[in-house]
Amino acid sequence: MLQIARILIALSLGTTSMATLASGQEAASGHTVQVNGIEMYYEEQGAGKPLVLLHGFFGCAQDWQPFAAELAEHYRLIIVDLRGHGHSRNPKNDFTHRQSASDVFSLLDALEIDRFSAMGISSGGMTLLHMATGQPKRVESMVLIGATEVVPLFWTVFAVRLSGVLRFRQPPRAAGI
Repeated sequence: MLQIARILIALSLGTTSMATLASGQEAASGHTVQVNGIEMYYEEQGAGKPLVLLHGFFGCAQDWQPFAAELAEHYRLIIVDLRGHGHSRNPKNDFTHRQSASDVFSLLDALEIDRFSAMGISSGGMTLLHMATGQPKRVESMVLIGATEVVPLFWTVFAVRLSGVLRFRQPPRAAGI
């Protein structure tokens, strides 16, 4: 619990990325895998139950490095660079949280990881929400940091209000957004 508290404090202060960049730390054990038409970068550390760590938008796997050593004492860490972030590629220059969730699931399938726990910061948390609602039996537990829990409904209502349309529209998942 102390580990999570330290992570939350550092992220809320906005010091994690800055500290990582200032330290010049390199990836502990970086790998790439082809998933969904992109080359996805990830790092693995530790042993035990899998814990997936997802960074926020404009972030990368290095954002988790100040906490990785301590977390790796208890978990098998899978630290991901999401599509178009860090060392992961995005040749079509497109990004949605649903696609990002599919990418992470494909990575976990390649690593033969069925069930996992996860932590996601901001955009990583929203990716994690799509994962939890898309394949809930695979997500054992999750921590969302700075992520909204109502992304699909909020954006549907927002889009309807912006367009001036007063009729009901399907949520993004059903509409294919």
